[in-house]
Amino acid sequence: MWSQLLRVERIGLDDDFFELGGHSLLAMQVIVRLQSSYSIQIPLRLLFDCPTARTLAERIDALRYENLLTELESGADNQELLESVTSISESRVQELIEELTMGRTP
Repeated sequence: MWSQLLRVERIGLDDDFFELGGHSLLAMQVIVRLQSSYSIQIPLRLLFDCPTARTLAERIDALRYENLLTELESGADNQELLESVTSISESRVQELIEELTMGRTP
């Protein structure tokens, strides 16, 4: 997505969106596309706070997890929850398992 919007052929995970030529109007386009792709609300400020693909992806993953917890607590539709759970990355699932098992006492 960044490559297309910024008209830069190769973009690394740690390249800064704004150093590659990004500006506020392009940032809005990124946020709108991400919101559409992930069906979550993403504040524009997030791209300014997380200007690399790596940091932005990590924060979006955390937002998706927070939204999932909110849905669980509110008793959301099971089909929606199933779709949300199956879209969580394997690395995030592993992190959650580690967090859960660390809190348990033998």
